[in-house]
Amino acid sequence: MPPTSRTSTDALGSEPTPSSLTSRIHVLVTPTQDVRALLSTLAALSVAREPRMKVTAIAPEGGMQGWTFDPRFQVRLPEAGQDPLSDVIAELELNPDDVVVFVRAGALAPRGWLASILGRRSELGARAVAALPWHPRPKMSPETELLGWEAESLSAQLHHHHHSEDRADVETPMLAVFEPHVLESALTEFYRSGCMTRLALREDGEPAPRMVVAKDLLVWQADEAPPVMATLSGDPGELVGELPRTVEEADQLESHLRAQLENHARPELHLRLAELAIARGDRSTATRHARACLDTWPEHVAAQLVLAYALIGEERLVAARKIIEALLSSGPLELRDRASAFACLGKIWLREGEPTQARPCLDVALGIDADHPIARFGMARIAMAAGRFAEALEHLELSLQARPLSPDLHYELGRALVLAGQLQEGMQALGLALQLRDDHAGALELMDRLRGH
Repeated sequence: MPPTSRTSTDALGSEPTPSSLTSRIHVLVTPTQDVRALLSTLAALSVAREPRMKVTAIAPEGGMQGWTFDPRFQVRLPEAGQDPLSDVIAELELNPDDVVVFVRAGALAPRGWLASILGRRSELGARAVAALPWHPRPKMSPETELLGWEAESLSAQLHHHHHSEDRADVETPMLAVFEPHVLESALTEFYRSGCMTRLALREDGEPAPRMVVAKDLLVWQADEAPPVMATLSGDPGELVGELPRTVEEADQLESHLRAQLENHARPELHLRLAELAIARGDRSTATRHARACLDTWPEHVAAQLVLAYALIGEERLVAARKIIEALLSSGPLELRDRASAFACLGKIWLREGEPTQARPCLDVALGIDADHPIARFGMARIAMAAGRFAEALEHLELSLQARPLSPDLHYELGRALVLAGQLQEGMQALGLALQLRDDHAGALELMDRLRGH
């Protein structure tokens, strides 16, 4: 991992290395109407003590008057009837040793970013590097935000084994391109679009280098791979976030992800579809997509956990246990992943009829995440078996808050309510389970028995 702490060379103002003396660094900030976003980015960029760096930005209309900038910065004022983006790339007069850096307005470059970029350009086949998203916090100063990025980067280094991934394209707020003269026409089109289109990093039709993703930097390395495409983005992407809470939202997200998957077989799309399928109780679909993700990312922890949970639901307990035990013995896990691993292990013990073995595993999971839905579900099963129906209902209601579209959870809630003597409420919960999955065997059987009664 490249240096990102405040001891990094560009943060301290060290002299450039001899190998990089012939290069020029052109930094282009995307146009914005948000004055504060632009000023925050310029403040972060000014930390780099590099005289060869030249920054070009487009001022918002009616803004930026009276501000004094770093002499290395050129802030263009928009003029009526002229396109401020028209000739920017051509005016740079790019040379083979130059570096062109695109930065989304509002994004904050981490300390050490320039030293990292210049250090990476000598790697075999390197074409570009890019920083992953960092979310500015409006109430904090740029300096405080930069320190926050340092902490984030340090955490990434500690958990690098979990975050390493291969991807065929990237959305990032900061992209540095080496040998930009080869891609001058593509860079011109990219910048004219406000960096909102995809930039194809390929040369004369040759396959683009492959990009290896680490938490805070992305580096393209020479290897056979599909073409790499890059886009500047303001967030980690639509694949990150809470799962849908309504059937309509889930259907819409699934349709969107499948449409994207038709255009490109991205492993993170398979992972998101697997997570969505698990949340909806569709184990076979979850298994299929989790395996597709692992075909590309064989050591991806989240995909392994999704696969293990799906296998438990399919009663393939030996295979699921093998995955969980391998994860727990392979090295340190992030806390959330450790909680999920122990929750799955507890669920395996429950399926094998060993609640006394399951309880310690579920306690570990809940000690890390008090509301973990899988662990809460397991505790509900233990409580129901012991006749503690009020306790079981509490666990199930908390679990349903995280996974409201799970037919299994609604079925278990219905069963607990029936056993607690709340027949009408139990039938309503069973009805919800059948609305989510009309062939749910347990809900159908129990509903038939209740109607017959």
